[in-house]
Amino acid sequence: MTKSEKLQMLEAWKAAHDDIESKFDELGKLFNDITRPLFDAAWRTFSNYTKLVSAQLGDEFESLEWYWMENQFGKREFEAGADGEKRSICDFEDLLWLIEVCK
Repeated sequence: MTKSEKLQMLEAWKAAHDDIESKFDELGKLFNDITRPLFDAAWRTFSNYTKLVSAQLGDEFESLEWYWMENQFGKREFEAGADGEKRSICDFEDLLWLIEVCK
């Protein structure tokens, strides 16, 4: 898989996240706790999708889930790396670097 294809895969992954998040924000304003089972199912599905994308990218250390859940898609600019190499992980280019350096 080329770097361009990997970046496209990550963009699609982020778009799926953003779509789920925006729809549940809208539903939450209307229905509050009634949507909780649907909310849980959607995020479980997205988590499984994240694992599939990780596998396709050769992500052996769950870097995508970390990037999503802890680093908030790069907004927190956490540092990560391996073998003495570290850098801030702020975007998909950085995330692909992290996946490669951790192999």
